[in-house]
Amino acid sequence: MYLATGCRGLGTDIQPALVEKANSTARELGIEAKVSFTVADASECDLSKGTIFYLYNPFQGETMRKMIEDLHALSKTKPIVIFSPCYCSEQERLDRSFERLSRGIYRSRS
Repeated sequence: MYLATGCRGLGTDIQPALVEKANSTARELGIEAKVSFTVADASECDLSKGTIFYLYNPFQGETMRKMIEDLHALSKTKPIVIFSPCYCSEQERLDRSFERLSRGIYRSRS
């Protein structure tokens, strides 16, 4: 996201190997001062400073429910944008979830 917008990026993943690779790639690109990645459970992250949320690999079950509820609550305090490039069936499931729990804060880009 930094390369496209210049925004500061924070990424989380529960898999340490993916976080290590992401940080390594940021160093190779010379953008490690503007992006960082940490090992964390996304459903436990503080979303309050974010305005753009890129859900690369959407969650399922309880994690997805909590993420949607947290984003919905955040959307009541400020404008936010959510982007998730899913496969068609995944996108349809995600669209239904967002519409049901957070009407008006999600714009799909397929």
